[in-house]
Amino acid sequence: FIFLRPPKKEASAPPPDPLSTLPAQIADYITAAHAAERKLVVMTFSSMPVARRKVLECATKMLTQSAVPFSLIYVGTKQADKIPKELEASATTLATDGKLLEVERADFGVLFPMMDAYIVHGGLGTTVEALRMKKPVAVTGILLMDQRFWGGVVADKGVGPPPVHVDKFSDKCVEFINDVRVHPRSHAAPGAPDARHAGTGPLARLRLHHGRAGSQLGSRRGRRRGGERRCVQAPPRRGRRARRR
Repeated sequence: FIFLRPPKKEASAPPPDPLSTLPAQIADYITAAHAAERKLVVMTFSSMPVARRKVLECATKMLTQSAVPFSLIYVGTKQADKIPKELEASATTLATDGKLLEVERADFGVLFPMMDAYIVHGGLGTTVEALRMKKPVAVTGILLMDQRFWGGVVADKGVGPPPVHVDKFSDKCVEFINDVRVHPRSHAAPGAPDARHAGTGPLARLRLHHGRAGSQLGSRRGRRRGGERRCVQAPPRRGRRARRR
């Protein structure tokens, strides 16, 4: 998914409170976390079929073993795999304590700015949306196709660890959360462009990450025109027949 936004217009009335645009269940959960002075972390694998057992194993481990007090929101489908009773009981207790919330869907364009850290599956839309926030990002999941690539972008930009398969994320998840301390300003590497003002189109996303993307697109190469790096299509190579002529 790619999150597209219409151009900003000058409004005569003040914009509504973002919390009011979220479902009451999520809004109340966020309000309670703020009242308890806990950070907020979102975990989502979108449409990727990650077993709920894996999700709960990582969630409960982070929430019970990390040094950072936080509340976790998991957004995604609850898979129908069997959950051990002890793990289910631990997740239920955390949910009762206001530290774990599982929902099927949420508007990431509204939710992400309210979060302090992100655990995503490495898809283009969710990863770049998280990068726009300039806060810690971890990429995990089943890591298909371009998901490893965008996980590499996250690591190269200094906003998170290298991507790791969800089967091994439980070994790294607590360390990631413990790094989510106080981030009053950008968590990005020095000199990294400000993603929040880079535009939302596909080419804007490629320009944002040209340091890595430009070197791996193969058939594309970067040119500078007027101080701006642009992605252009490389001319096609001539085949053997054409060269013989």
